[in-house]
Amino acid sequence: MGDKYVLKYTEQMGQRRYGLSSLQQIIKASGRIVRSKDEWGDTHILDRTTLRLIQQYRSECSGCFWTG
Repeated sequence: MGDKYVLKYTEQMGQRRYGLSSLQQIIKASGRIVRSKDEWGDTHILDRTTLRLIQQYRSECSGCFWTG
């Protein structure tokens, strides 16, 4: 975590809470793509940090978000 703001925020919240909060925001934003049961959408995230968070906290997040 090279960003000074992120480092300070992580120190205040704790690493786990920060990671889960970040994933929650990503899932929420992705959910705005789909508005009804008949719609579908893809979310492409091109960030290594996000991939690490997904792998680390996968079991604690909604299964409908993950594929593969």
